[in-house]
Amino acid sequence: MFQSPLSDTPSARDYIDIMVDIRNLGIFNNLEEHTPTIVVFGDQSSGKSSVITRLTGGLPMPRASTKCTTTPFEIRMLQTEEPIRKITLRYIEDRNRIPMRPREIDFADIAKSSKKEIEDKLREAQRYVQNPSIRDINSRLPDPNNDELAFTKNAVCLTIGGPAQKYSLSLVDLPGIVRNNEDNEKFLINLVKEYIRRDSAILVPIFAATSDIATQCAWRLAREADPEGLRTVGALTKIDRIIDYTNDEEKQLELSNLVKGKGEHQIVNGVYVIRNRSSVEPEDSDDALENEIIKELKRHRTWKDVPINRFGLPNLVMKLSELQGEAHKRSWPHISPLLEKSRDDFEDRLSRLPHKPAGNPIIRFLELIGIFDKAFTSHANAENVNHKLYRGQQWNFGQFDQALLNTRPIYKLNLNEGMANSEIFDPIKPGSLQYRAWTNELRALLEEWGTASFDDHSDESKYMWTIDQLYEAVQESQGGLLAGYFPYKAVVSIVGEHQKEWLLISTKLLNKNFDWVSNFTVELIKDIFKEFPNVIEEIKNVLHELLRKCKDETLRHLKDLEEMEHMSASRALYVTDEASLLKKQSKYFIKLRILAASSRQDNQHLKEALDLGTKLFDMMYNEGADYDEFEDIKSILIDHISKHGDLNVTSQRLIEEIKSLRLATETPSTATISAMLTIKNSYLDRLIRIIPESEHARNHSILRNTINEHAFLAATGALAYWKMSHSKFREIVPRIVEYYLVHQFAIRLGMHLRAHFRLLGAEPTNRTDPAEHIDLDSLLGEDPLVARNRAEWQANVTALYGILDRVRKASTKKSHRNQNNNNSGGGGSGSGGSGGNSGGSSGGSSGRGGGSNRHNRL
Repeated sequence: MFQSPLSDTPSARDYIDIMVDIRNLGIFNNLEEHTPTIVVFGDQSSGKSSVITRLTGGLPMPRASTKCTTTPFEIRMLQTEEPIRKITLRYIEDRNRIPMRPREIDFADIAKSSKKEIEDKLREAQRYVQNPSIRDINSRLPDPNNDELAFTKNAVCLTIGGPAQKYSLSLVDLPGIVRNNEDNEKFLINLVKEYIRRDSAILVPIFAATSDIATQCAWRLAREADPEGLRTVGALTKIDRIIDYTNDEEKQLELSNLVKGKGEHQIVNGVYVIRNRSSVEPEDSDDALENEIIKELKRHRTWKDVPINRFGLPNLVMKLSELQGEAHKRSWPHISPLLEKSRDDFEDRLSRLPHKPAGNPIIRFLELIGIFDKAFTSHANAENVNHKLYRGQQWNFGQFDQALLNTRPIYKLNLNEGMANSEIFDPIKPGSLQYRAWTNELRALLEEWGTASFDDHSDESKYMWTIDQLYEAVQESQGGLLAGYFPYKAVVSIVGEHQKEWLLISTKLLNKNFDWVSNFTVELIKDIFKEFPNVIEEIKNVLHELLRKCKDETLRHLKDLEEMEHMSASRALYVTDEASLLKKQSKYFIKLRILAASSRQDNQHLKEALDLGTKLFDMMYNEGADYDEFEDIKSILIDHISKHGDLNVTSQRLIEEIKSLRLATETPSTATISAMLTIKNSYLDRLIRIIPESEHARNHSILRNTINEHAFLAATGALAYWKMSHSKFREIVPRIVEYYLVHQFAIRLGMHLRAHFRLLGAEPTNRTDPAEHIDLDSLLGEDPLVARNRAEWQANVTALYGILDRVRKASTKKSHRNQNNNNSGGGGSGSGGSGGNSGGSSGGSSGRGGGSNRHNRL
């Protein structure tokens, strides 16, 4: 149904096959813009729509004796896999002729419609685009005399497609030029110009034999758009209306000269006589009626020398086919680059596909396992600090250390009675692995999961202690001890509160490192085993299971570590150096002692005396202390006491004791260090007593109360204990995670893969079903998707090379054909035909003799 006769012409065959093959590739969506478009135009009621009907194989275009076409009808005949028969409406202007954003909407599916129904639908569609304000196609149309636009640029588009369509054909039926309204005439002329100025347009001006050629605008418009006349061929209609005007010799001569290509209105490619049936004549009578009129015309003297091939639709079709070929030839420079680019794209895709496995794939697979084993081990051993695997672990170690730091004891001490402000004692500072030292680049890759949960020392912090809470901890641990003795269990209980989440933090470190190692392993697998894409998923599963086992083993060691830490109520695994513990406790105790004294009374002289005394006392048992500095501090302290202290027997005795102090000559024993805390406290207390009281404070020691002293001992002991535990724990846990998770995985993975794939004769490592079998040959073969793409892309490349070669040959063949026609004289520009019967030679002569009218010839 609706098969254009243009598809059966020999001239079309050169490019039809090429275009069909191009479309069969299914890779181009923009070829339609290069498809030649046959544009039919002329005066109103000149028979344009009837010509379109015949050129489309019977498409029932609206026809009438007066105005019947008010909008462009764009007909697209496409070769498609599925049948398409539909009408769409394209709007490009509103009711005021103001341009609008183009939109195309579906109007009707005419797949099962009769010719009469199709014609009615086309009439109705035309009315809707004349009334662009009506957005709903189901709305009622106004009276025809009240249409918003008499003529419009909005178009009715008719698409006909299916497997039977041999190639794409585009035709346009434009509204006829009217002369009874100057505005409408100007609008329609501009509309025609828009369509026919395109290089891909083939111009078919329609001349009605019943009107003077000079008064019809079709010839003038064609000449302006196509001065050389290379893409223009005319059609003379309604010749049957003047066949009986035998006495009007002037009219007959004008028309015959137009057809022959003589006279004032010459067209290079000729004008063809067409006899369209009327609405009352039978549908299939076109050819018979046309043959009859040709016979009658040939009886007239003025028509006898007109070439026979200038009569009838079949000859017009042959000429249109030839012009289509020329138009396609002009389009090859636009289409060829698309074909070449597509070919190059497919070749590039082919070059990026994995190479086909060559030789014995199992040997190559074993090689890749070795390469993977070596690469992962290199990253695991951190042979280069920039290795991604190690850098991610380092980040998590820093986050782990930060999370541990968040559990440190912090003390909030209200030392000034009746005052709201409190002193915060938080002497432990971040260590070397803290996240603050990491670069922004690494921060962008990883999560800051160990950042501080409290930086403002808020009261709600579960790791902050008040003086009252310390009192309670000491009293609860007193047990059967006499009231004057300090219960060391208080220190253990406080530290225990701060170590409760250590296993949880360690487990989080393990999980984060597991995820990091797992993701890194997947990336390395994809990169190294890309030659065998089918086996990648199996490798990922096997190694994920192995890494999970390493994780479980690591977690067992972390739990064992936690149990060993708490196996005793009085000692800890991490704190076996009692001397170091006592030193740290002494340091923290004195710091807290100075804080308490200086906060208790606002006296700068007292603070200076305590600072000097503390430094002097610490230097006595420091092996690296400088003798001269030690003596200088003694002199400064004695001078400070003499100037700011109460000069009495007590102060004089203290000054004498300071003068007698000497640097220790050997390392003190644990017992000596244990006694040092009491000695230092007594020593500092004496310093406090000799400094005069400030105006608003009573000068006495906060440690004279035994309960207060025990609370401070518990606080500073917990600080020292936690600090030493943390120092050990922050080193042990990352080592456990790194060794059992990463290094053990690195040691096992190579052998594990070989065993799993039975490359060493071993049984599979994680296969529960003995009957389960891995088809290694298939896994090491080419991926089916890759193979399918390779075959498809290679076929496209081959087809595109062939198409490009045929395009070149078709262009060459067309050039040779035109040259032969010119040499034989059959293509004279005057008559434009092969001569036919008696008109051949005269047609050629006319062509050569028409030089004087060159400026008027299309």
